[in-house]
This record gives sequence, C-alpha cells and structure tokens, in this order.
Amino acid sequence: MSSAIASIRGPFHFRAGSLSRLLVSLALLGAGVGLLLVQPQIRAMESLIASWVAINVLDMTIVHQAGTAVMYLTLPEQGATTSWIGLEITPECTVALLIAPLIILSAGLVLGRRLSIRALLIATLVTAVLFVVVNLIRLLVIAGATHLWGLSAFRWTHEIYGSLISIVGVCLGIVVFLKLLNRLTTQIADPDGA
Repeated sequence: MSSAIASIRGPFHFRAGSLSRLLVSLALLGAGVGLLLVQPQIRAMESLIASWVAINVLDMTIVHQAGTAVMYLTLPEQGATTSWIGLEITPECTVALLIAPLIILSAGLVLGRRLSIRALLIATLVTAVLFVVVNLIRLLVIAGATHLWGLSAFRWTHEIYGSLISIVGVCLGIVVFLKLLNRLTTQIADPDGA
C-alpha cells in the first residue's frame, strides 16, 4: 500500500514547508515583474521625492509637475534672465531597475531550503531601501550640479558621477544583502548562539 502512495506522489511530492516556499517565491516573482510594469509611476514618485528633498533640504528652486517623472530646475543665471531645464527620470534611470532583479533573485533563492524565508525577506527589504536611498542621492547630485553649473555639469554628473554612485551603491547593496542573509539565517537556525 505504501509503495502505491509513493508512486502516486511521483515528482510532485512536497515536503512540509515546500508549498509555502513555492508560494513566497511566486509572490516575489510577481512583485519583481510587477515593479517593472509600474515603473512609470515609480519614476513619478522618485521625481516627487527628489524634488521635495531638493526644495526642503537643499534649498533649491525646483518645480515638479504632478504625475510626471520630470523635475524643472533653474540653470545658473546669465544676466537678468532665468533659464529652466526639465530633468526627466527615464526608464533606464529608475530605481525599479535595481530593485526588480533583487526581488526576482530572492524569488529563486527562497526555493532552496538552506535560507530562512524571514531572513531572505528582511535582507531583500533592507537592500531595496538602500537602493532607493542611493538612487535618490544620485538624482540629487545630478540636479544640484546642473542647478549650480549648468548643462555641462549635467553631462559629467549623469555619465560619470551618477554611474559611479550607482555602481558603488549596487556593490554596497550586494554586500549588505549577503551579510544580512548570512547573519539572520544563522540567528534563526541557532537562536541561542551556541
């Protein structure tokens, strides 16, 4: 009788907890793909947050057009005229492109039995927040330099410093993700520290 039950289970036999891991994985996969689908709204939110910080913290003159991914800021004054420029957060520059692969990676990692689901979710969340902060810093560096020094500053801050900030931020994010994942998984596996 037991051999008949074993053969019915076949390759679709799940151990306890495997179904929950599969469901969490599918949810993460959906969230990662969904993030890419709503990236226009994310870009608009990034622009709104960057504009708010630039106005209230950095005391810059910026206008944000509601619902768009565009910040309008003043260029250095040339005589009596004030010139404005619109900086748009394009699909290539959104934080969604940093966070979506992280979430999709986590969707794959959760299927393994070595990592705690809780640890993986915490590490993913902390790293995603770090990516948001890094991208905000990148946007503010580009906007601030353009505001102070004009269009030539936009080119070098966007292409060189903005890329450098992103690369350092992603590297830092990977280190934070792995360290948190290792530390939290160890703590959960051995809560007494013995």
